Amino acid sequence: MTNAAAEERVAIDADFTRVPKSARRAEHVERATISYGRDALNRLTCNRVALAAFGFLVLVALFGFAGSYFLPNYTKQDLYRTFLPPGSPGRILGTDELGRDLLARLIRSTKVSLSIGLIVSLINLVIGLIYGGISGYFGGMTDILMMRFVEIVTSIPEMIILLLLLTVVSNGMPTLILALCLTGWTGMARLVRAQVLQLRENEYVLAARVLGARRLRIILRHMIPNALGPIVVRFAMSIPGVIFAESFLSYIGLGIAIPDASWGNLAQLGSNQFPNYIWLFFIPAILFSLTMLAFNLLGDGLRDALDPKQRR
Repeated sequence: MTNAAAEERVAIDADFTRVPKSARRAEHVERATISYGRDALNRLTCNRVALAAFGFLVLVALFGFAGSYFLPNYTKQDLYRTFLPPGSPGRILGTDELGRDLLARLIRSTKVSLSIGLIVSLINLVIGLIYGGISGYFGGMTDILMMRFVEIVTSIPEMIILLLLLTVVSNGMPTLILALCLTGWTGMARLVRAQVLQLRENEYVLAARVLGARRLRIILRHMIPNALGPIVVRFAMSIPGVIFAESFLSYIGLGIAIPDASWGNLAQLGSNQFPNYIWLFFIPAILFSLTMLAFNLLGDGLRDALDPKQRR
């Protein structure tokens, strides 16, 4: 290097100041690593509407499942105290045409309707996960045959299945659960199949195959956990659909049989006394409507929270 070049380099270095390592580390901004689940939970907790809906559903569940331990028998009749209005002594919500405590029957109907909604949705979830996962993973002729069977099941109306079951067994909660499960799993199976078809060509699935992992393990441990977002949203949104179906069938006399109670047959009995005793219809109808609204608002909040596109 010539003297002129060395002098020029010294002049350039004089224009800059070497930054110490401590200062360089201070300027480096690090972002804490947040998992997908933690990020989704943070977004959900920031959604006040979804949190309010979840809190309301918790209160409804406590009302239905814990309230039965503190109130009298919901089938007890008192023909001397029929059609008592809400606020009567000892009868907060009044009584019906047979003198039965409306609050006790409302608690029982809440427990029955929520139980059917949760049980049917869980059964449909399990069947849909297994059936859709196998169909999407294997593909080919297996997928074609399994999806053709789904289309056949979907084409049969639930009402016809329920009527056929009622000709063999009596109506009640087990019959209603069985009827709603026979066709209700198809939507979940289609969703899981679509998710598995997208995931089965990913690198981690190919790596698991190379390492010799069994097919069932790949489906249960690798594919389905990575598709949980849409599955959870579908599960949450299916619960109000099942409750609505049960209430409708009970309203027309094909669901929960009296003297047992559900939101559907309470509304049906109340409509028979309308408009003379309007509280017999509006009290279960309002609770039913608010619960349906809360489930849908919570489902919308879960959909937004689990959407990977909104992750920051």
